Amino acid sequence: MKSKKIILTITFIFASILYLHAQINVKGTVLAFESIPIVNANIVIQNSGESVKTNNKGEFTLVCKSKNKLIVTAKGFKDKKYKIKSKDKKTVIFLELSNEPKAAEIAIANGHILKMTDFLKLVEKNAKKNDFSSYDNVLQIIKAKYPGVKIENNEITIRGVKSLKKSSAAIIEIDGSILDFNALESIPTATIASIDILTPSMSGMYGSRGANGVVVIKTKQGTKK
Repeated sequence: MKSKKIILTITFIFASILYLHAQINVKGTVLAFESIPIVNANIVIQNSGESVKTNNKGEFTLVCKSKNKLIVTAKGFKDKKYKIKSKDKKTVIFLELSNEPKAAEIAIANGHILKMTDFLKLVEKNAKKNDFSSYDNVLQIIKAKYPGVKIENNEITIRGVKSLKKSSAAIIEIDGSILDFNALESIPTATIASIDILTPSMSGMYGSRGANGVVVIKTKQGTKK
C-alpha cells in the first residue's frame, strides 16, 4: 500500500514538473508602424481562450504553453495570429491598419493610440508612398494590389463571394459616393490616393448594398475634403 502511494506521489511530482516546463512566461509589446504602442489591444490564447490586454506602453504578460498561438485584435487594425516560440526572450507583434475607411480615426477613437501626433504623421507618410501614376488605369492597380479579385463583364468580384440568383459584384465607392463601374475609366491614376477592398464581413456599414463587398477608392482631391 505504501509503495503504491510512493509511486503515485512520484508520478504526480514528475507530471507537475513536465507541466511547469511546458508553460512559459510571455512578455511582449504590440506596436503600429514598428514604433507606436497599441494600447488596450486584446490578446487571446487560442487554445485556452484566456485573454489579456496591453497597457499604456503596449506591453502585455501572460502564461501559456510553448507553440501556442495568440490572436491579437484592436479596432482599426487587422487581426493577427502569432505563434509563440519558447526561445523568444521578448515578443514584439506588429499590427497593420485595416482596409476599412478611416481606420486610423477608428483606432484613435477606441483609445488604442496615445501618441496621436506621431501616429498620424506615420499614417500620412505611409499614404504618400502610394504613387499609382505608372499604371495605365484603375483596373490595373486593383489587379496588382488584389490578385484574388476577379474583373470581368464590367464587374468586380471579391474572392469567395458567389450568388446564384443575384449579381456577385462588389459596389464601388469613390470619395464617399457609390458609382458604377464606368466611373473607373474617368479617374487618372496619378490622382488616386488609395484603393481598399472590403470583404462582406467588413462592409456592414453599407447595409445590404455591401453584401458582396466594397471597392473603396480615395483620390488625392477627395482626401482633402
